[in-house]
Amino acid sequence: QWTVTGAGAALVAAPDGPAARKASEQAARKTSEQTTAPKDGALPHITYVTIGKVNDLGIKDPLNMGAAMAPGAVDTLTSHFADTGRGPEFYDLIVTGDLGRFGHQLAVRLAAERGGFTLSDNYQDCGVMIYDFDKQDVHSGGSGCACSALVTYGHLYHRMLRGDLKRLLLCATGSLHSPTSVQQGNNIPVIAHAVSFEMTP
Repeated sequence: QWTVTGAGAALVAAPDGPAARKASEQAARKTSEQTTAPKDGALPHITYVTIGKVNDLGIKDPLNMGAAMAPGAVDTLTSHFADTGRGPEFYDLIVTGDLGRFGHQLAVRLAAERGGFTLSDNYQDCGVMIYDFDKQDVHSGGSGCACSALVTYGHLYHRMLRGDLKRLLLCATGSLHSPTSVQQGNNIPVIAHAVSFEMTP
């Protein structure tokens, strides 16, 4: 996987607060083709957050981060669906952070085998979405926390504003290791947190 350099940030405000009203007014005024907001100025709302827990399955290879992080992502998604009573079909799109092609395939398999749910056509990975595999030789895809930030707060946010997506579940993936721990041959613990974004009236 190729490390993605980038950053992203989001302003989170109470729906009836002054910051939210100002952002809603600004969104209603945007008219560019790339970012056409709903006429009523509606913005995505965070409806649920599922905090993950550290998973350590004994993976030591820093060049196979998809395999290391996929179990953490599936564990968090399993908790999210159990806590909310929802299933994968509730969402227009479910994205993980930076599993890459191999980790994406592994997550689909682990969801069926361990989670008891099916990740199908509405499941993608930001590390896969961020590159054009037909034009760029990026092997398994992107890696790093910038994958989920750039894809979510750029591409997917605009899709929500255009009305292409009404319900989005982001499961941001991460690992807890350093160059020193890798050189010492330590395991690579992982964690994932899920955030549900919805366009609500």
